[in-house]
Amino acid sequence: MSAQNSNEVEWNDASIAANGAQITKVTDWAFRKVKDLRFLHSASSDPTEIEGNLNTYVGTFGFRRNAIVDLRRAAQAAGAQDITEVVWVISVDYRARGSRLLQTHTLLGLRFEEDPDMHSNQGNQTISIPAKFLKKIST
Repeated sequence: MSAQNSNEVEWNDASIAANGAQITKVTDWAFRKVKDLRFLHSASSDPTEIEGNLNTYVGTFGFRRNAIVDLRRAAQAAGAQDITEVVWVISVDYRARGSRLLQTHTLLGLRFEEDPDMHSNQGNQTISIPAKFLKKIST
């Protein structure tokens, strides 16, 4: 999976849905697959091999304040205290610059790593939230 980010997007043709609900005021996103490399040790304290067949999927989403409020409402409707307690399905639809083809990436099993403190992020600032997810399906 190659890295995907919002720098490649015609914003007039971009939309994001979280668990089926359209989310507006998304300013950017980036997600990618990372190899989770681990050292293997034998009887000595020095590593003997590097194991690298484990994949981790990570990303960040940039939201305006109203988008985070919408995510919190959706989380509360699902019975959660905040956005970190919900397992999300995020769908990103966009047209790449210079392309007429609509591309869709669906991120399954996404969990936001934090619910940001809104008091320190006033106004129209972008608030970036890191996330991890289980799988990406592209069409």
